[in-house]
Amino acid sequence: MSSRASKSTGKKHRIEVSIRVRPPSWSDHITTCTQNLKNNHSTVAVHANTSSSSLTLNDTTYNFADHIISGSDQSTCFDAAGARLLSKIQEGYSCCLMAYGQTGSGKTYSVFGPPGVLTETELQRAQSEGKLVPDTWGIFPRVAIQLFNLPQVQSFQVSVIEVYQNRAFDLLDQHKVLSVGSTRSSGTDLGNGTFHPSGCYCRICHKIRHKQSNQPGRKAEAVLAKREVVKSAEDVARLARLVEISRIAKGHLLNARSSRSHCLIQIHLSLKQGGKVSEPTFLFVDLAGSERIKKSGVIGEASHEATRINSSLTVLGRVIQALANGVKHVPYRESTLTQILQPVFAGRVCASVIVNIASEQDHAEESLGSLRFAKRLTGVKVRESQVEACDPKAKREMIEKELVHARRQLEVMIQQGLGGGILPMADSIEKRSLEENLTKLSTMESHVINIKMQLKEAHSLKPRSAQCHQLEEKLHKAKSHLEIAQGIVGRQKTIKRLWAEPTLACTKVRSQVQNLESMLAMH
Repeated sequence: MSSRASKSTGKKHRIEVSIRVRPPSWSDHITTCTQNLKNNHSTVAVHANTSSSSLTLNDTTYNFADHIISGSDQSTCFDAAGARLLSKIQEGYSCCLMAYGQTGSGKTYSVFGPPGVLTETELQRAQSEGKLVPDTWGIFPRVAIQLFNLPQVQSFQVSVIEVYQNRAFDLLDQHKVLSVGSTRSSGTDLGNGTFHPSGCYCRICHKIRHKQSNQPGRKAEAVLAKREVVKSAEDVARLARLVEISRIAKGHLLNARSSRSHCLIQIHLSLKQGGKVSEPTFLFVDLAGSERIKKSGVIGEASHEATRINSSLTVLGRVIQALANGVKHVPYRESTLTQILQPVFAGRVCASVIVNIASEQDHAEESLGSLRFAKRLTGVKVRESQVEACDPKAKREMIEKELVHARRQLEVMIQQGLGGGILPMADSIEKRSLEENLTKLSTMESHVINIKMQLKEAHSLKPRSAQCHQLEEKLHKAKSHLEIAQGIVGRQKTIKRLWAEPTLACTKVRSQVQNLESMLAMH
């Protein structure tokens, strides 16, 4: 995600690992720490000893975890895995919480909560009972609301990235494709208002490029996504609900709502520390679950999705193995997910991982695989870095300078024809038609999202209101109209000399301009 100047504490710390055992699918709560499940004449005994942080699965004891979380209580999960990070970010450290496990093991439940509870109605009901958040809410909304209420927080923004089929999308900006990794330079800024475009081979540009190529310690490039300003606890609920309805999910034999993408949601804070300001971040990573296609029963596109998910998780496993073994080359660039997570494992944040396992006999082999991954994680040590506080006036001046440079870059790229959009030589009638249809499409997409948000809110009302049926019919009709509009626009974009997609380099610079504008708003 984003990277900022930081100062090292000098001491390396092991990534904190928590194991969460999902209750049996036919039960809502676990009242004891021992579960004996009979299935096909065989028994799995999952014994969790919370005092010694040990867990026994199939007569094998695992005692490497920092915390064992047994049951569905969200407060217990937050206290074990989220409370330390909440304290750390208040001290100026950037933090990361990741949820890992097989499909249906409770990752999204731990990070966000069960489906349908992230509503303003649930929040108001909890507050009327004297609670800060509803009991069912996961770690992200709990952390977000507690951070929002801190007096030293001057600005609170959130960005969301979805990694689907090894591509990154901005979940808060109409699923815009995001640039991950290095892209072609758009040009060289020589100062004094002089900007040479890419491809310039003058003596000055050649010297600058040669100097940059010889710089040691190449850093991971930040993936820049649109930021939304959060101003209230209700905004947190709306944002979390928007993520829930926008994220790609499908049902299969193992999970009625299986996430088919990795979701990375990041809180960007501006904290007042004396006369200075620091800008730590808190990244929440809800990974898609690994699955065996024979067990999940998926076919067609869903089968292809499962293959991509398993592939990205395999690369993540190799990254963890390389870090644990201390090898020089870490294969971050083998997947989009690991490129985005490189700043986490490079040791700039306080990191914690919840490894979710299922308790049933049918999932014993997958649970053992998740525990082996958790064991490897304990061998990874990171150097926790405190975000350096700076003078707010100087920071604002620096951002303004970078914004001027980025806007100049974008202007040059658009002049070079790299910005995409409707082409200048397009036929006037076709041009007008596509402009109108693009406007209609954007309006329809917003309309569908709005109906989905209303429907989630209506479902939270007890008893269920008659409005739900009306909204469901309205949503069905709006989706049909949206599909037709998407088809029309898609066909129009294939017309020669009418439309061009922007280059990834130009998309990256646009995102940089947008990101700097958001940062400027924080000061």
